Amino acid sequence: MTPTRLAIISIVLGISPLLIALLGSLLANLLGCEQKGGGISQCYFCGKDVGNLLYGMMMMHWLVLITGGIAVWGLVASAVWAYWP
Repeated sequence: MTPTRLAIISIVLGISPLLIALLGSLLANLLGCEQKGGGISQCYFCGKDVGNLLYGMMMMHWLVLITGGIAVWGLVASAVWAYWP
């Protein structure tokens, strides 16, 4: 493990829940589904209701509160590791 690799892993870990939430929102828009923040709406793809899956994906943005902090600590640790004498 190198400081650069640690920094890259930290950034990917930090923004991955946000990317999943944006993907869920994009899929819901493409399927023409109603997006509600307070509940699950029915959304059909190939005859199957994917509303629960899309709702779960769109609520992943709350995990950024945790993974964002982990990412910041990883970036600080990689900077200290790379530049500490």
